[in-house]
Amino acid sequence: MFQQRLKFLILHSADDLSDRAKSDLVDIVEFMWTHRRTFWLIGHWFFIDHHRDDYSANLYTERKKECDAVKKNYKKLLNDKVRGGLPESVLEEPGFWTFPAKCCFWVWMDKSQLDDQGRPFSLPEQLRIVDMLEPTRVQWNSCDSDD
Repeated sequence: MFQQRLKFLILHSADDLSDRAKSDLVDIVEFMWTHRRTFWLIGHWFFIDHHRDDYSANLYTERKKECDAVKKNYKKLLNDKVRGGLPESVLEEPGFWTFPAKCCFWVWMDKSQLDDQGRPFSLPEQLRIVDMLEPTRVQWNSCDSDD
């Protein structure tokens, strides 16, 4: 996901940015790299019934804690960079990741849904299907097209 992101500016020219702004961009990309797992989790949110058992409750709690902390720190980082002089419009560049305002849960397929070999779909297969059916969920991050 990180390696496939857009790696150049489309809406701005790097030559027009100050040295500090270029340094800010590096800081933002480093944050994205460090927290790429959390960005993936937030973009691929699947439902966990946290009332089901202790394992599910713990998984839900830990994932929520991680996602909330990274979202808060990313927002602070971006706000600090803009206050320091980074043009806010740079944050609209497709290569910079954003968190969705609201998560759209992916419901796992029932085990009765079988693939061509008569087996239930694995989670990676289900995620590929959803990404194919709803490319706008991943379009900017993976450079997919509508074609």
